[in-house]
This record gives sequence, structure tokens and C-alpha cells, in this order.
Amino acid sequence: MIGTSLHLLGLLAFSTVKALTLPAPDGQYGTASSQMPLTDRSRQDPYTTTSHFRQVVVSSFYPVALREDCIDYTAQYMPNATAAFYDQQLGAFGIPAETFASLRLTHCNARDRRGLKDQQFPVVLFSPGLGNSRLIYSAMAQALASKGYIVISIDHPFDADIVEFPDGSTALAANITTDAQIEAALEIRSSDITFVIDELRSPQLSRKLLGDKVRINQKQYAIYGHSLGGATAAAAASSDNRLTAAVDLDGTLFGSVVSCGATKPFLIVSHEGKNLTTDPSWTSTWNATRKTTKAAVTLPGTAHGSYTDYPLIVDALGVPAEARDQFVDLIGAVPGALLREVVSSVVDHFVDYSQCREKQPLPELNGTGLGGMQLLGKSEKARRCR
Repeated sequence: MIGTSLHLLGLLAFSTVKALTLPAPDGQYGTASSQMPLTDRSRQDPYTTTSHFRQVVVSSFYPVALREDCIDYTAQYMPNATAAFYDQQLGAFGIPAETFASLRLTHCNARDRRGLKDQQFPVVLFSPGLGNSRLIYSAMAQALASKGYIVISIDHPFDADIVEFPDGSTALAANITTDAQIEAALEIRSSDITFVIDELRSPQLSRKLLGDKVRINQKQYAIYGHSLGGATAAAAASSDNRLTAAVDLDGTLFGSVVSCGATKPFLIVSHEGKNLTTDPSWTSTWNATRKTTKAAVTLPGTAHGSYTDYPLIVDALGVPAEARDQFVDLIGAVPGALLREVVSSVVDHFVDYSQCREKQPLPELNGTGLGGMQLLGKSEKARRCR
């Protein structure tokens, strides 16, 4: 829900931009990525007027070697049509021509051919905000993967501004504006999540997405999302027993979770100025959640757009501090690399807790926190590990 508002980035007067490589994340693993369309032949796409099976597009980010065993290479951040779409949207407001076409991610080839062969990693699925491409969160997803996860980022066609398929065809957004339309989209998204998990249980598909080295731990799935993707995470975790936890990055909640509460360990991460008392859907969900762990944390210096890759991209552009101050309300004041590390660490810690690898649901808070940030949070534990 931040796409058009970020047009204010045009307050910056740039002219041209050279190739920009986003820095590799700080986790212990180097990562690789792949993309794939998936077709659900059990569902007709409700957004189309003709008979058409529901199709989604996913990106996978996964560990391939320990960071010190990597030979780095770069890969295109977005495919051509999506990059052109974002460049056109933001170019009219002063963003350098071909900014998104120029972006690159840093990936890893293992020095040892075996790499991490036969190692299993838990899966974390990701759902983007309404209107946003999954690709504008790729660096965030890569950071979580570098901590030892297989991250599957999902595009929901017709509620993203643009979804590009491998053949170059695109699906543009439907007009989703009312609460009723948003709740209908939420149901479609939840079905997309269940479908993707079903597909990931296929050894053939996982090999196509991940290669023949790393493997999915089929007993450990979790989900996170931003904005409407956070509501999607909460709804999917309540309806699909294979998900162990849900993390909502700054998203107002919709659906039954608001009145019935979360059924799986549930974390809300909010920007500064928004908390359990300022969003009625959060207040209601928190009060109704009684039988599982619930936690909430506020990241000072952040805004709603902080949970995308925009802060990292703006930093890569070398925006002067005085110019960056003009859109703090949109993407926050925290440097992109630090923000990426803090968000991925909080999500990592909570997912580890839900899967019995941590004793507490939140990392150190109310002290030095992560990266020197003074994190503010609370939790009520109900999860018991054997």
C-alpha cells in the first residue's frame, strides 16, 4: 500500500544512474535465487472473466554455501518489463532513468561443488503489500535466507501493480479499494499460500526451485508479510496447520483473526507511531489471541515503507542526507542495510522460537537492541516445546 506514495521520491533531482549492486546481506550463508510460475489447476482465477486457472509467480532465495566459501556474482534485480514499469512510475517524479533496470543483487556460487548438499532448511513464505511486486522485497528476503532459511516470495496476480511471467507476459492490477474487495483478496491470497505449500512438497518442484543440493525441511514452514501481506500471513497461518508461525510487518488485519485471534505464534512488527493501541484491528486480535504466543515490537525511526527494499535502494543511489530527510515519512530514517538486518533478525528469532530453536520469542529489547536500535516490544508466551 505504499507504491504511489513513494512517488514523492521525485523531490530528488537525479538525471542518470549507473549499474547499482545492492550489498550482500550479513548472514552466515551466501544465497542464490530462482523464479518460477505455478499453476493451480483446482481453481479458476476469480479476477479473470474467461476460463483461466489461477497462476502465481514465486521467487526462491536459499543458502548455497557458508559466506566465506562463496564466489560472488550479480544477477538482475527485476526482469525487464517489471523494471520498466517501476522506472516509468517513478521516473516522472525525478528518479534516474533505468534505476530499477540497473539494480543487481549479489548472489553466491559455492567454491566447493558440494556446497551445502543434502542440508535441510526450514521454509518461510512471504506475501507482499497490496499493489507491490514481490520483487521490491527481494533484498529483504535474501537477508532472511542468509540466516538459514529457504524463503519463497509470492506474487498474487491482479492485486500487485504488475506481475511478470517468464514468457514476458504481464498481469496488471485490478481495482481493489474497498474493505469488501480487500477481504476477498485476502481469501484469494490465503488460497495461494496453501497452494504454494502443496507444490513445495513435490520433490520435482523443489529441485527446480532450489537445485539438487539443499532440501526443504517439510516439517517447518512459517510465513511473514508486509501490509496486506501481514494480514495474509495471519489468515494463512490460521487456516493451514502446516504453518508454525506468522509475522505481520506493519499491516492492518482483516478477516476472522480480528475477532477470533491468532491460532499460531503471531508477531506484529510496527513502524514508529503505530502500535497495539492505535490500530483497532491489532487491539482486537491481540485481546482475542489467548492460546498461543503473541508478540509485538516497534522499530524506532521507521515508516510503513521501511519494510520494503526502498531504503536500501535509496542508499545505493547515494542520496544526500538533506534530500533523504524529505521523504523520511515514507521510508523512515534508518539506513537501509541496518534496517534489513534488524527486520530479518527479528523475523528469524521469532520463527526460530516457534520451531523450538529459541527460548524467547523476541531478541534483546529495551536495551541496546539490534544494531544499536532501541527496540520496544512485549510478548506473552504460550508456546511449549518438548
